[in-house]
Amino acid sequence: MKKLKILCAILYCFMLIFLQGCNGSSLITERLKSLELLIAKEEKANLQMSKDVLNCFNDDDAQGLKSLLCLKTRGLVEIDEQISACFDFFKGKVISFDEKDMSGYEGKSIEYGETTFLERVWSINNIITDTDETYEIHIRDYYICENDKAREGISQITITSSTEQELVIGYRWPLHDNEGRDMSIEIVKKFDARDKNGLKVMLCATTLDIEDIDKQIQAGLDFYEGKATWGKVGTDYQGHELYNGKHDWYSSVSDDETIVNGVPTRTSIDVQIYNIETDLGNIYKITFYADLLNKDDETREGITQIIIESDDGIKQVIGERLD
Repeated sequence: MKKLKILCAILYCFMLIFLQGCNGSSLITERLKSLELLIAKEEKANLQMSKDVLNCFNDDDAQGLKSLLCLKTRGLVEIDEQISACFDFFKGKVISFDEKDMSGYEGKSIEYGETTFLERVWSINNIITDTDETYEIHIRDYYICENDKAREGISQITITSSTEQELVIGYRWPLHDNEGRDMSIEIVKKFDARDKNGLKVMLCATTLDIEDIDKQIQAGLDFYEGKATWGKVGTDYQGHELYNGKHDWYSSVSDDETIVNGVPTRTSIDVQIYNIETDLGNIYKITFYADLLNKDDETREGITQIIIESDDGIKQVIGERLD
């Protein structure tokens, strides 16, 4: 929880040293002020949410606490049991806590000037109750998640007593964009290289057991004509390659997780790869479905289905979607 403060201290030192050796003091001063305002805004929001959470514990307000949670966490089968257990665990009414230390971690994504993702993680430290108990409450909150509104709100609350006993409400719901993008890169590379065996390695065992899977894969590779340009649009007069992001492919990842007693038992992703331009002038979209984790049936871990679609809407399918 001290990471943000340490980072800010380093930035302050760097900027102050820089100030001594340049004439742009007014610009640096403005940037320092902007940083201070950003931190103050974050800590103010964290403080208000902290008070809302503590009020729910003071009043044993289960419904009030649930209203602060994201839809995905509210949908957990055991959520009511978790909240009840934490209320029983938390003894007394809050008489004080450290209001001055609301710093923590913040993760943000910005697209075209708009914040599309904002996650904040912080702790309410030194919570003292009228029963002379001391606690710490750790909060994980997705303030903004444009790709999945069901994640917006508190995803997880962890309560720790002075004896280090710990209880948890909810689940952190990590994003799986990186896994989806990494698999997308590999799939496009496999199609570019007409790598049949490489594609087979990415498929789950259940899909590989389909009787005509080899024919399906070959048909998909034959359907995909050319190689992806990866955004390359030519070369300059010196022979350097030129790239334009508008001509490169991009992916969109959605995910779903089944959680039992705070532990994921199945994690699945649906991925769309858009605007795959090839050197033969074709444009394709590839959709694939995969189980990253499936504790009930490990033969389904991997890609279950790949759909290649041409610009005129014709599709070629490899495998079967397993829901």
